Amino acid sequence: MLQKKYIFLILAIIGILLLALISNIIQPEKLKISSITKADINKRIQLEANIKISYEKPGFQILTLSDKTGNITAITNSNKHISYNYSKIYLIQGKIQEYNSTLQINIDKITEK
Repeated sequence: MLQKKYIFLILAIIGILLLALISNIIQPEKLKISSITKADINKRIQLEANIKISYEKPGFQILTLSDKTGNITAITNSNKHISYNYSKIYLIQGKIQEYNSTLQINIDKITEK
């Protein structure tokens, strides 16, 4: 009986480790801003873009993301002030949402490219 508990514990740990490994390997689909449509709502995506802060309050920032194909509004939740250099390109990962009939990205991760 005790051996079964250890076997199940080991299998659970292996499963968790495999899920962590897979989540680091699988990346969201990379899109251009102009190709984002309402069909992408609730979809996780990534894109390369310049970032401009449009509005900032404690706890979140409203950003304008731009690439060669267009612009889109993005929201990031952060309790600290983050500055972005508009001349640099960033890799952004997030989820497409609709707010007031306009598509936007709720950002999960931003990294400088």
